[in-house]
This record gives sequence, C-alpha cells and structure tokens, in this order.
Amino acid sequence: MTVRANGCSHSATIVALMIETTMNKGIEAVNESVRANSDAKSF
Repeated sequence: MTVRANGCSHSATIVALMIETTMNKGIEAVNESVRANSDAKSF
C-alpha cells in the first residue's frame, strides 16, 4: 500500500465502520423488538 493511497483508504475505512455500526444498531433494534414480542406472547 502506498502512502498516497493511505488517506483515501483511511476515510473509506471510517465510512465503512460508520455504516457497519449503523447496520449493527438497526439489527440489534430489530432483535430487541422480536425478543420483546416473543416474550409478550409467551406470557
């Protein structure tokens, strides 16, 4: 990897991490609501 491409890949990595974090939070929210719904059904 060249030094010149480093700045470019660094911002791409940050963007990828932000997207991944956002997706993980969305998946966690869906899992929480699914778990809450199944808990409500089991009572």
